[in-house]
Amino acid sequence: MAPLSAASKLAIERLRAYVPPPDILSSSGVEVPGQAALPGGKVDFEGETPFQTARREAFEEIGLALLDQELPPPLCIEHLCELPLYLARTEVVVCPCVALLHAGAACRASALDIFVPRLDPNEVSALFTAPFHQFLQRSGGAPLSPELQPPKGAEWYEGRLASWHGLHFHMHSFQVPLAGQRVTTAVIEEEEEQDSGRLPAPLAGGEEAPVASYRVFGMTARIVLDAARLAYGEAPDFEHEEYFGDEELISKLVSCGALAKEQGKAETNKL
Repeated sequence: MAPLSAASKLAIERLRAYVPPPDILSSSGVEVPGQAALPGGKVDFEGETPFQTARREAFEEIGLALLDQELPPPLCIEHLCELPLYLARTEVVVCPCVALLHAGAACRASALDIFVPRLDPNEVSALFTAPFHQFLQRSGGAPLSPELQPPKGAEWYEGRLASWHGLHFHMHSFQVPLAGQRVTTAVIEEEEEQDSGRLPAPLAGGEEAPVASYRVFGMTARIVLDAARLAYGEAPDFEHEEYFGDEELISKLVSCGALAKEQGKAETNKL
């Protein structure tokens, strides 16, 4: 694959070495539609591990091969770590899995050049990439070209204070510009093939222009932000919680009966 920078290599090593706190809740869950999210869903059977669930859901949603299936050579997936449990506003408990999709050191091509997503239009409207390290920056970093800037009127990062179950915390929102990123859109018609690659040019006449950015917010933003904090060993340049995950809040809600142990646990896969 294309040579990794020293910072990227160190980020991968940090994620490999990360060990989350003990799991305090184990059950099944549901997904929340209508927002940018990581592939994920509920446990199918008792004993299914978070990574097994994450891979199965990634297969169902974006066409990534199952654990017992071979990937197109030279692609391979390394399970790096699991993050602490998170609690969505829908009171679904989520265990994020972090994995690395790569094409091996001998391959000059990027894994993204080889992997062909197959999106389920009933669950996923589009799959897109985003610059990982920039989730630690209020400004989104210095873009390579003007087209990488967020669309006019949209800030890369917005944050605000919120409260829930007596806990005060920061809500994060990132506006990811799609120009210059990899984007695959789902096709509803079965006879049509997936539209893969970069965003099309703006449409002429009265037709609707393509989406210029996707908003990553809520629990998804927290998961990506925390994964970046762990990977790069850096704090973001905006206000945030020092802890990772919602283990203490989940334990508190379970102990007082506000969150049943049977509440959902969705497994997500960050590639």
